[in-house]
Amino acid sequence: MTSPPPLPDLFLANMGTPLMWMTLLHLFIGNAVIALLEGLVLAGCFKIRRLTAVGCALLANYSSAWLGVWLFPEHFPGSEDVNITNLQTWLWRGVILAFMLTLVVEAPFFWLGLRKRPRPIRSTVLGTLLVNAITYPMLAYVFWSSSSTSMLTRLEIAAPPTMEAPKDLRLFFLSPEGNQVMQTDLTGANPVAVNALPELPAEFKRHLYAMPTTPRSYNLMLLTGPYREQKEEWQPQLLLADFSSDAGVEYMVAEDLPSPGPFAHRGPAIRMASSAADAEDSYQVGLYPNEGIRKGGARPFRFALEAPFAMWPVRHATQISDDMVIFQLGNDQICLLRPYSRKIALIARGHSPVVAR
Repeated sequence: MTSPPPLPDLFLANMGTPLMWMTLLHLFIGNAVIALLEGLVLAGCFKIRRLTAVGCALLANYSSAWLGVWLFPEHFPGSEDVNITNLQTWLWRGVILAFMLTLVVEAPFFWLGLRKRPRPIRSTVLGTLLVNAITYPMLAYVFWSSSSTSMLTRLEIAAPPTMEAPKDLRLFFLSPEGNQVMQTDLTGANPVAVNALPELPAEFKRHLYAMPTTPRSYNLMLLTGPYREQKEEWQPQLLLADFSSDAGVEYMVAEDLPSPGPFAHRGPAIRMASSAADAEDSYQVGLYPNEGIRKGGARPFRFALEAPFAMWPVRHATQISDDMVIFQLGNDQICLLRPYSRKIALIARGHSPVVAR
């Protein structure tokens, strides 16, 4: 049975999430359980040896599962365009395509067990459809139950102009390729390039952040360095001097450290000086995709998105007001969320957002 979540994501976490662990369990153990069930059904319905049927089912399930891990979503045509605005459609499409892929990959293995029957091709088609019609809905239910989809199911996907964002705020971010610094308003309309950056080796990453110089002056900084190395290996660079009178500052910068380090911001959301509030009112960003963005206290909420084909953590969150926050979702989606209005909008494609006045 094809397993959709991408394998590389599974090994980036120290503890993991229910969906990550379910995927691992399925890949190494769950396929054997499914193969046993499918083999017994195949043997009972087509009168072949149980050992033969289970052996063919084992080969079929492990082959389709590991092929699915490689194929979905990175190597599937059009997957680079998947975002929160079209994810529901893509999930249904992915489930159907994964089911079809499962049938195509597993059929030759079932044919090995059914080839001596009269009309073996017909038996193979019927047998492959039968066993997957039984086990595929069960597997889909298990994976969906292990997912965190509140950002998709409890929020309205809104158009950016309807979010009523402050008109005096600007958004700076890196382009998806990381080779340009972009600027736009909080509707994402008419983004313009303000800095062109040289190409980087694949193992290097960039991070955009604001550095205060006085209480009313901020510089726009760029951090560059090898991915997953210590922050001492990363080099800060001034991009724009005095670019804002009020900007969101990451907590490591606020504590007078020279840079925010190479790792994506998580923990308390960044607060702009003009919207500072008590710590208990701050939004929190989790480490794992299923933790998403949340708030405790008298009006708690948590919105997260971790599902097959979309294991998207929240990063670089800047809280603008009690009902407005901008953050990076996944690798390159910059979103505006109004948690109490139950609305979210995709305003730009890129990463490392910085909000400034």
